[in-house]
Amino acid sequence: MKSPSSEFLISFKKVARGFKSFEFGSFDNQKIVAFHRIIPDAPRVLITAAIHGNEKAGPLGLYSYVARNRHPNDLSIVLIPIINRYGFDNHARENEQDRDLNRAFNKPLAKDSTDSLEKLVMKLNPDVVLNLHEDGVHKGCYVYIGYEDQREDAEVIIKNASKYMTIEKGKTVFKDKCEQGIILSNIHDGRPKTQQTFETFLTNNNIPYFTFETSQLYSLKRRAAAQLAAIDSILG
Repeated sequence: MKSPSSEFLISFKKVARGFKSFEFGSFDNQKIVAFHRIIPDAPRVLITAAIHGNEKAGPLGLYSYVARNRHPNDLSIVLIPIINRYGFDNHARENEQDRDLNRAFNKPLAKDSTDSLEKLVMKLNPDVVLNLHEDGVHKGCYVYIGYEDQREDAEVIIKNASKYMTIEKGKTVFKDKCEQGIILSNIHDGRPKTQQTFETFLTNNNIPYFTFETSQLYSLKRRAAAQLAAIDSILG
């Protein structure tokens, strides 16, 4: 019997017309599958989802995007629909070793789980990264940015996503200052270096990113629609 992640990726490959699939590493003895559509000399966009396996709206948003079969001709696109396949298969945030992969980018014990993603990013050298996440606590959607000059683009993401769920109204999200659903990340916020996130890794390598979060208090259908809106905001 195929695992849920295998079935999802098989179906994803069928609808991702114009994309080529490739494997670039493994987490928990399962291959990580990516899909790329390369336009020579075009800006490069990387979109990731399900680094936390219980956050299903991101993969579904990506599925809806590729199934629609309308892609820009002026961007090279790389998609990773499921990073944490064990978590996806078992509806778990962590991987099989009970590690949060998004806190493992500077942990020697977890390098087997993050090296392949780091190497892919450095090889691809994307112009921007969109990370698709979910939040089971807060009531609205919000987006993290790495640099102040990304705020205007973040406003577009939030505006488009707000058609499907409310914008987070809290002034803080997990102690981070939130202004109209936008959080400017601070990698020097006192967190231990052993708790390095993917976003911190990107910032340390001067790669702009948006991390978009939908509220899991909404239906999966609405969350996936909001994720698709964020994807469209980046890819046009």
